Amino acid sequence: MLLTCSDMIKEDEITDMYRRVVYMNIFEQGIEWIQEGKTEEAIVLLEDNVMEVDLDQRLDIAALFIQLGLHDKAEQILLQIKDNSEAKILLSDIYIDLDNDDEAIAILNEFEPEEEGYLAALVQLADLYQSQGLYEVAENKLLEAKNTNPTEIVIDFALGELAFSLAEYVKASNYYEKVLRKESQVADIDIKLRLAEAYAGSGEFEKAFEFYENSDTNDPEALFRYAYLAFRAERFDIAIDSFKALLEKDEDYPAVYLYLAEALYEEGQKDEAYKIAKKGVEIDPFSKELQLELGRLAHQFREDELAEASIKKALELDPDYKEAILFLIEVFKQKNDYTAIIDHLTLSTELDDQDGLLKWELAKAYSEEEYYEKALKSYEEAYNNLKEDADYLKDYGYFLMEEGKVKEAIVILDSYLKIDPSDVEMEEYLNRVKEQ
Repeated sequence: MLLTCSDMIKEDEITDMYRRVVYMNIFEQGIEWIQEGKTEEAIVLLEDNVMEVDLDQRLDIAALFIQLGLHDKAEQILLQIKDNSEAKILLSDIYIDLDNDDEAIAILNEFEPEEEGYLAALVQLADLYQSQGLYEVAENKLLEAKNTNPTEIVIDFALGELAFSLAEYVKASNYYEKVLRKESQVADIDIKLRLAEAYAGSGEFEKAFEFYENSDTNDPEALFRYAYLAFRAERFDIAIDSFKALLEKDEDYPAVYLYLAEALYEEGQKDEAYKIAKKGVEIDPFSKELQLELGRLAHQFREDELAEASIKKALELDPDYKEAILFLIEVFKQKNDYTAIIDHLTLSTELDDQDGLLKWELAKAYSEEEYYEKALKSYEEAYNNLKEDADYLKDYGYFLMEEGKVKEAIVILDSYLKIDPSDVEMEEYLNRVKEQ
């Protein structure tokens, strides 16, 4: 809470201060006091004299109060001059800062086309509508602004940003190209970097990398985003080169190792993928994803001890990490160690109603170990989650047949055939069963 004038400064001190500013610009004196650490005194000075200064200085004082977080005081000043274009823009800034978007939209919509701040109001409106998810309305406001001033690059930039946020990368790159003809940076954003990301998003990776290399940035995040886009688009060759370039800049970049290892594996470079996964775990031993990737690769190289240790480490980090659980089950299956599967799924994992896949795995393990009643119970518990899964229904149906539960098996296998009517062998088998 701000102190009043009488609380802060003795009356004789106020007289002395005011005497010093009789012939000085009030606003400049306020700034000087703030720089000297006399913020409260400056606020009092500006508040007491705001009606005595001209319009430009009132606007300056209001803008200063906004910077200081004194929104109420700024609003009081601006409401008295709200017919002024700049005052309306500043008022909208206040309402946006206070998360009062409706008030901001209302005041920005007061602008007339002939007003000086009309263009800025349209751009601000577009930003607000975009934040509310009204993308078409936002684009219409920007297009209206562009019709008003076709050569204003800020509008092209805003249209590019809107398209980029909607993953409309071709449209975004067209707007960014227009901006780049005049400016390489807008609002602290490197346009070449934006173009690199937009072209990568539309699959033009060679062009994207060209823009990245020609940008002025040393930001590792930018290169990571580019590499990740290439990875997602399964352009693993480009992803590998980009991730390696990033590690040359910063080898302690944990997220790179996971995607680089996966990309190398996809490109058939399994030895290098394995080395990268090991290095990644050294850099970040607390990444469950890296531990799982190392476990998978170790298993490929028949280093089962390391594979199991890595998977178990991933599960220590997240006991409910389903991908790791399923992979560990596959490792146990290959060793015909169904007891280990049962132990893990009953002792180490808390299965809930949504864990149909794991309950199915438990059912199969129980069946292999000839615990048929427990297997049946697990099959039944998996049903609600997997009743649309053809493989599960087929397996469950055969299990019921083997257990002599023919009627139940027929129901399950009929459901299976509805999902996969092309299984002629199953259809013939089921017809024979029904005829018996």
